Amino acid sequence: MSAAIDRPSPPALPTAPVEAAITVVEPQSAQMDVNLLRSLLWDRIVAKLQTNLHNQTNITLEIDILRIDKKRELFFLILRRIEDVIAELRYSQISIEQLFENRSLILQDLWQAIVTDFFGKYAQIQVGRQLVSIVDVLLQEREAVRSA
Repeated sequence: MSAAIDRPSPPALPTAPVEAAITVVEPQSAQMDVNLLRSLLWDRIVAKLQTNLHNQTNITLEIDILRIDKKRELFFLILRRIEDVIAELRYSQISIEQLFENRSLILQDLWQAIVTDFFGKYAQIQVGRQLVSIVDVLLQEREAVRSA
């Protein structure tokens, strides 16, 4: 003879409509998530810049001639300028299509600003008997940089 076993009844299924299970993300909350993500990304990049900046590839890069402190300075400058460009683009409310169409101009402007900031707008070197602006000489290489 088998004895009846008292088993607990299974939990009742929710009776709320499916829509109740969907979380509506408020625009402000989504913006906070984007800001948090951006902040975390920048923090990770900054942390990486605090570590070894030696070239890990077999390809010699132009930046390899710089001392570690100058490499770090240049990378931080690049980060700040990228952040500025992103803010400008966000403020201008540029569309994805416009961003794609203007990417070369945006990168050229970014490169020019970084070169000017890093070397100094008025920095000069003596070449023979003439003083030559470092930034002017580098900016003349715009086409070589663009095609690289």
